[in-house]
Amino acid sequence: MVGLRGNLMKKMNKASKAASVYVFSNFFAQGISVIAIAIFTRIMSPSDYGIYNTYISWIPILSLVIGLSTGSVLRVVYFEKWEERNSYVSALIGLGGVISCIYLGIALLFFTVGKNYNMMFFAIMAIINAFAYFICDLASKVFMLENMYIHGAGMQCVLALLPAFLAIIFIISCKYTAYKQRIWGNVLGYLIVALFFIFFTLKKCKTIYNISLWKEAIKYSAPLIIQGIANNLLAQSDRSMITYYISSVDTGIYSVAYSLSVIVLGTTSAIENVWIPWFTDKMKDNDYDAINEVAQKYIWFGSILVCIAMLCMPEVLVCFAGEKYKAGVNYIVPLILSSYFVFLYSIIVDLEYLLRATKIIAANTLIAGFMNVFLNFLFIPQFGAQAAAYTTLVSYIISFLIHYLYASRIKGEVFGEKMFLRPIIIVALVGIGVNGLLSMAYIRWIIAIVLVIVILFIGKRIMKSYKLKRSKS
Repeated sequence: MVGLRGNLMKKMNKASKAASVYVFSNFFAQGISVIAIAIFTRIMSPSDYGIYNTYISWIPILSLVIGLSTGSVLRVVYFEKWEERNSYVSALIGLGGVISCIYLGIALLFFTVGKNYNMMFFAIMAIINAFAYFICDLASKVFMLENMYIHGAGMQCVLALLPAFLAIIFIISCKYTAYKQRIWGNVLGYLIVALFFIFFTLKKCKTIYNISLWKEAIKYSAPLIIQGIANNLLAQSDRSMITYYISSVDTGIYSVAYSLSVIVLGTTSAIENVWIPWFTDKMKDNDYDAINEVAQKYIWFGSILVCIAMLCMPEVLVCFAGEKYKAGVNYIVPLILSSYFVFLYSIIVDLEYLLRATKIIAANTLIAGFMNVFLNFLFIPQFGAQAAAYTTLVSYIISFLIHYLYASRIKGEVFGEKMFLRPIIIVALVGIGVNGLLSMAYIRWIIAIVLVIVILFIGKRIMKSYKLKRSKS
């Protein structure tokens, strides 16, 4: 009995430590991101900033094409085939490497023949960048699933710091084509981290060529390739279309607002690294009451965080980005709300993954992705970048609704409608209020301070719930 209690306490302490480490690393990473925005917006023109962000918006999509979304199979492997996990990881590295080499060969041949050396630069850098991105994402999944939270947090901090640091050095030392120097910094930063993970993985298992494992991984992940592409269309198409229809300057301003809106939910993504393993364990035990209780607090935590961000972000944007990016204030509220609905539907998607509903995930995201492209096509030429902010919001709302309706049909015991309805109403009302109080900063900041106190209280309750529910199990 004493031994059992001791093991329970160890698990509780480990979960608490993991959450603390992830939260700290996320705060560090997001802090670096904010500082980086402040620096890059001052050493890069809005045009250079826009060109770089158009480039970087395609990296996640290309990463999916290179990795074939096979990293998603690791959840199943770690759940069902624990002893084979190292073989799977090394095999996925090999698969990504083979595909990358094929694409590099095609790019070199095509652009050399066409003598388009500028596009060759973008293509080669993008392929290498995407491969490194895929490997780093793979590493992140491995660290999360093996509860190697120190490694995961450390990698997150390095990836926040190293690419930005290298890019700043390159831009300062070469004042021309700042966007190219930023690309070089990003590629080298990610590649260094990726090579370290490859080296240590291959020390455990050198099975980089395994057709049977490749086939099994692709069979599971094939629908998720479509889902991933659609999800990235949903997230990235707006910047490319702003560049095409308006200008790279507008893309630069929009990208700053977009980057700050994504930073908002950094804390929730940190908690997600603890939430996913915990949620998986509770689903095995069919402990739906525990899931719903913690999920409700988790949702309220994210909701209040979003409210604080909307109240404060107009001043934060101008402070860190500078006056030449001030127009981004008009985009910030709908973009933060978009990030909020990403947070909400990611909770539901965790359930769909466990139920192996990968085809449904793909179909749902595809609908929302094409909806975003269609709405952008209609409204960006007429209303500019602000239209892109609102079409992104509409698309993410649609995505959330589709995922929620499906999940409630197949597993109604988890995530009831009241769990989402009240927080959404509160967040929507705050968003409307912020738009009406843009010129009254002092009122918004007073409300934000009150909400900070509330969110600290809820965060404490979430951690207590994790511990309590673990001890009961």
